[in-house]
Amino acid sequence: MDFRHENTLSSADSELLWSRVAEHVETFLDEWETASDAPPDMQKYLPEHPVALRTMLLGELIKIDLEQRWQRNCQPRQIEFYLQRHPELVREQGPPLDLIYEEFHVRRQLNPQLSPHEYFKRFPDQEEPLRRLLNIQEPFVTTSAFGSRPPTDIHAGQQLDDFDLLNELGRGAFGAVFLARQRSMQRLVALKLSRDRGNEPQTLSRLDHPHIVRVYDRRKLDDRDLRLLYMQYVPGGTLHQALAAMRAIPREQWNGRALIRAVDSLLDETGVIPSSDSVQRMQLRDLSWPNVVCLIGSQLASALEYAHRQGVLHRDIKPANILLSESVLPKLVDFNISSCSKLHDSSPAAYFGGSLAYMSPEQLEACNPDHPREPDSLDGRCDTYSLAVVLWEMLTGSRPFGGEELSEDWVSTINGLTERRKVGLGEKDVLGAPREEQPLRRLLVKCLAPDRDARFESAAELATQLRLCQNPTAYELLTRPQHKPRSVFARFPVLTVVLTVLLPNILAGVMNYHYNRERWRAKLGGDYETFQQVVLIINSVLYPLGLVIGLALLKPIIVHLRARAKLKAKQSASLEVRQRALKMGHVLAMLSISAWIIGGFLYPIVIWILGGPWTIEEFLQFVISLSICGLMAASYPFFGATGLMTELWYPVLVAPGLPPREDVPLFQWLGRVCWWYLTMAAIVPFLTLVLLFNYAESEKVLLTEFFLGTIVLFTAVFRLARRIQANLSILADIVNNEEKSRGAAGE
Repeated sequence: MDFRHENTLSSADSELLWSRVAEHVETFLDEWETASDAPPDMQKYLPEHPVALRTMLLGELIKIDLEQRWQRNCQPRQIEFYLQRHPELVREQGPPLDLIYEEFHVRRQLNPQLSPHEYFKRFPDQEEPLRRLLNIQEPFVTTSAFGSRPPTDIHAGQQLDDFDLLNELGRGAFGAVFLARQRSMQRLVALKLSRDRGNEPQTLSRLDHPHIVRVYDRRKLDDRDLRLLYMQYVPGGTLHQALAAMRAIPREQWNGRALIRAVDSLLDETGVIPSSDSVQRMQLRDLSWPNVVCLIGSQLASALEYAHRQGVLHRDIKPANILLSESVLPKLVDFNISSCSKLHDSSPAAYFGGSLAYMSPEQLEACNPDHPREPDSLDGRCDTYSLAVVLWEMLTGSRPFGGEELSEDWVSTINGLTERRKVGLGEKDVLGAPREEQPLRRLLVKCLAPDRDARFESAAELATQLRLCQNPTAYELLTRPQHKPRSVFARFPVLTVVLTVLLPNILAGVMNYHYNRERWRAKLGGDYETFQQVVLIINSVLYPLGLVIGLALLKPIIVHLRARAKLKAKQSASLEVRQRALKMGHVLAMLSISAWIIGGFLYPIVIWILGGPWTIEEFLQFVISLSICGLMAASYPFFGATGLMTELWYPVLVAPGLPPREDVPLFQWLGRVCWWYLTMAAIVPFLTLVLLFNYAESEKVLLTEFFLGTIVLFTAVFRLARRIQANLSILADIVNNEEKSRGAAGE
């Protein structure tokens, strides 16, 4: 591939360029290792083309050359020397800040009394960003993309302290990792060798979680300037390796069994027998790929939540830093660039770093020498962002922001990555996906929001939502109020409830009036007009009074719903508010039937006063018609209000979490109450039949129409009742499944 004259390159090209940069750097370091008196010539490692390779490589070689010359006291040089020979490094705002910082870092290691003011005088135009960059407690961390070189004279087959080195598992910028046998404990461990820098072991040894690689202990070999960090050996390879194996098969075949096969093939290489009876494997066998991603993601998010509670940020989450056990349990590893706010004498800036492709925009800004954001302004949401990038890559096979471009210099590369992330993702990235992926994609889009305040508040919240997402029906129920058209009903609770309760009562009142009108006219004669006025007065009192009482009962719920619509809720509403919401359908139904009972006493009294005594037949006919209307006025509002509560308002009241355990008894009670009201609704058509077969022919047309209408309404109410009961069962299952998941995760 010809890279010549290309200032920016695509993701695939960038990976090849980074590989070439690493090769040149390794060779240059090797020559420094074998140099006697004269330092190696840096120029011969600089290709003319491509421009992006030359520019990036030039910065890395200068950092290495600076460090080696000063540490060996071999013709030490300052930044100005390199800038004079390579003027293309000087940008409009001056020399690259990372090179200035590198010189300061190297010299400060040799002379802790070195003052930053020397650099303010040498580079006055960059004093402000330099003050920000150099004002740290421990400026002993290199800005080189390749870090401190791990020891090269240690190989498999050697003995190192208490360890027999069996096999090299990996080698990177921060150290080399060996499979080793610890003699004193007679156990296999993963032994990481690195230069004795920083607080990594102190950070790692404080973490004990089933989804974090367990660090047993650390040792120092002062004579070799080495740190030995020995930890749990996880034989199933990395998620990066597993995904590489998955990409060899069509995406339609990606599922839990395919992941198990990928891990098993890696286990075969190490000679480890798979744990076929593990709970994780049995669960994965039956999972679709979106559910596999949810399961792995929820376990990693729970690990992050644990680390964050200990004051530890990972800051380098990527597939290569996620190991898979023989049981296919994911485990986070390599917290070597994390920041621990509880460690004394450690500066977050001193531990800053990470893999650019997985970084959040704010982490990239903190990594940018030209940006004022400080590393200690970051919080756990940068980790959940990185995890979301990993999960998106797992789900789709590619990272969410397309090809990553390597620009002509470090700052331009960082700026480009930051700008693409600030655009974010949207609904178009959800709707174009297969239906089974859409809930998870929508969740990840929220995680990848450019504004961290728009993301999930914590890793615990993300873990909860990922567990919920494994059940699409439950996820849909609890996230439904956020989606149109249901969101409209959720935003206008007063109007929605008033219509839900009043309409059945008005329908019942109209039916009762039309059915009894001729009978009242015949009985009352000239007093019929007076009776109508009395009825109007009674209705004018009962309906508004019921409305006022109902709104008063609803007020606490409405206040909470409106407050949550304006502000991002951080915890569920109180138990009292949630219980009031769940019981509201029953309360409003009782309010409706109470009004009809009052009317049931008042109307006969008024008719008796105006028209004389009732016959038994007249009284029974009136009582039956009033009972039909009363049952309608009670049962239909119950199902309407309860349906609104379970589908729209209760999910808002428990957001951003899940239903609490103390609500489960109320779910069960409400499920039983549904049967009572369903029985009441079923009685209505039967009472109508009684009237239809026992009274005058002139009324049968109206009764037949009413009977058919009640059958249609009962069918609708029956379906609504079963839906409510299903939703209540789902809510109870969510609580039970969440407790099981937390128990399995050891939380």
